[in-house]
This record gives sequence, structure tokens and C-alpha cells, in this order.
Amino acid sequence: MLFRSHRSPLVRLAAERIDDIALVAVWLILVAVAINIRPLLPIDETRYLTVAWEMWQRESFLVPLLNGEPYSHKPPLLFWLIHAGWSVFGVQEWWGRIVAPLFGLFSLFGARALASALWPDSPRRAQLIPWLLLGCATWAVFTTVTMFDMLVVAFTVLAIFGLVQVWRGRAPLGFALVALGIGLGVLAKGPVALVYILPSALLAPLWMRDSASRWSRYYAGLLVAVAAGAAVALAWALPAAE
Repeated sequence: MLFRSHRSPLVRLAAERIDDIALVAVWLILVAVAINIRPLLPIDETRYLTVAWEMWQRESFLVPLLNGEPYSHKPPLLFWLIHAGWSVFGVQEWWGRIVAPLFGLFSLFGARALASALWPDSPRRAQLIPWLLLGCATWAVFTTVTMFDMLVVAFTVLAIFGLVQVWRGRAPLGFALVALGIGLGVLAKGPVALVYILPSALLAPLWMRDSASRWSRYYAGLLVAVAAGAAVALAWALPAAE
């Protein structure tokens, strides 16, 4: 009986988190299989890891480099994250290949949190969302490659989640998340991140219909959030350009 009493909380915790454990396990198997049986794909994966390596080798952490020339096609966030892992684990191919998939995992849980915020009375719907994403062939492929797309997805989900928090009456937190999503999204892949975030933000009256907030206050907060996000990106872009 004593043994069972000690096990009972652990069993209950495992039962509550079994969906999380299963989701992480499936993601981990998918990524591990891809890393072990698939080589780096030219042109994109090989090029991006080459840029990260050349920045690391030349200690050019502000300006991405490729073949000794500034590589202006993409911002540096992915490369910085690869460098962060290399500073801890040493220069390892597996770390360079797992950074983008980690954002795919974050996006799965972020999508579930977003669904919970949108439909708080439908927990089953929120549970199914990440499984539907992971079961899509396009998602399953892109979540294993070293590209910028999963970073953009993660930061877009973060920004949209922030908009929902504004809708739910938590404006300061919500606009802070919007600013963070915009800033990091631009650092991940450039201004294209705004294409995925701003439409939902600007068209808020179409889906925040039961909101009691004043729209002038909402758009003022949105303007501040966009400016703050732009400031995050410009903090790198201006020194790098100079």
C-alpha cells in the first residue's frame, strides 16, 4: 500500500502528460531518422550551415558571410542559435541540424496553446491540432530540414497568440508577445514575417467582434508593438549594414 501511494502521484502525472510525451516522442523519432539517414540537402541546407561555419571560423558574428563576402540574403538568428549550441557542444553537425526542428516542436505546442486560447471550451480540439500538423506531409518534411521556415512559423504563432491575449483583455502581455514575435520573426527571415502577422492584426475588427476595447486604443497598442518589433530587428540591421 505504501508503495502504491508513492507511485500514484507519478502515475497520475504521467496520465495527464501522456499526450505531451507521445508528441515529443513522435517528433524526436521523425527528426532522428531524418538526421541519420538523410544527408544535408543542397542547395539550402548545405549553404546555411556553410554560412554558420564561416561566421564561426572568421568570428564574424554580426555580418553573415559566404565565401568571404557578406551574405545578405537572410538575417542571422538561425546562425546565432547554431553558434550558441556550438559554443556549448563544440562544432557538431547534429546541433546545426536540430535547431530548426526544435522550433517545429515549439510550434506544435504553440499551436495547441493558441487553439486553447481561441476555443477554451473545446480542449479536445486543442489536443488534436498538433497531431494534425505533424501528420501533414509538408510539415513532417519541413520540420526536419535546416531552414528558416520553422522559425517563422514559431514566431508567427507567438504573435497571433499575443493578439488573442489582447482580445481576452490582457493587452500589455499580448502586445509584448506581438512585438517579440515580429522582432524575432524579422531576425529569422526578414520583413516577410510581417506578411503572416499583420493581416490578422489589422483585420482584428472582423474576428474580435465581441471585444469591448476601443479600436483607437487597440491600433495605438499595435503600432507600438510593431515599432518595438522593428527596433529589435534594427538593433542588428543598422550596425550590420554599417
